Amino acid sequence: MNNENYNSGNTNWTPPPPMTDPNAGPNVPNSGGAFILGIISVCVSTVCCICYGSFAGVITSIIGLVLGNKAIRAYEENPSAYNEKSYKKAKTGRILNMIGLIVSIIVCLIIITYFYLGFTGQLPHELQRDFRRTMRRYDLD
Repeated sequence: MNNENYNSGNTNWTPPPPMTDPNAGPNVPNSGGAFILGIISVCVSTVCCICYGSFAGVITSIIGLVLGNKAIRAYEENPSAYNEKSYKKAKTGRILNMIGLIVSIIVCLIIITYFYLGFTGQLPHELQRDFRRTMRRYDLD
């Protein structure tokens, strides 16, 4: 079929507008960083449930939340300047950072409560014995 003959009878025909790609354009600044820190904070706070791991989860979560909020604010100020995929990545990173922060704070509170009860002698007998043995082993008694 010849394209010249195809549209010869209709003079009002206009071509459809070009399809816009929601992933076109630059990424929102800090969206990738917020997402990566969100993954790290969730992993650190759940896998490394020891004292330093939970504090590291709090730190990475707070930094990730700051980066995620900056990225979301930048997109909302000028959505046509950035692609939508990176905006969604920033939102996902913010959610992951919130989860990591909550889990890290809960683990920190459990650890602090355990040490407080151990030092004041309010743990059950077997736990108190294990606590004292651990403290002597590391010369912290």
